[in-house]
Amino acid sequence: MSTALLSDLRVTSTAQAFEILGLKEHGVTREQVRQAYLEQVKLYHPDRVTHLGPELRELAERKTLLLNLAFEYLMDGGHAAARQSTPPGSSQSAHSNSEQAERDAKIEVG
Repeated sequence: MSTALLSDLRVTSTAQAFEILGLKEHGVTREQVRQAYLEQVKLYHPDRVTHLGPELRELAERKTLLLNLAFEYLMDGGHAAARQSTPPGSSQSAHSNSEQAERDAKIEVG
């Protein structure tokens, strides 16, 4: 998949993460988030569409990545930096712990 197509995917709020996973925002347990995530991944995982055209495979990859980002955002309580896809080999993944902590401190959960 094109790096440019991945770099625009991000989860920046709790409300967005719940919407991506198809959940209502209030009164949801971590187990319910996990179950919703697993159900959605079963539907959209790229392995399910390997026999289809490249456009549909790419759509499945994007949807699965977005599901992963939403799940990670909710599981860490939105305390980490806003979840964004990072292309392999990107220098963004090489930040030091102190830089990460500084970014984390600036994030506000929506």
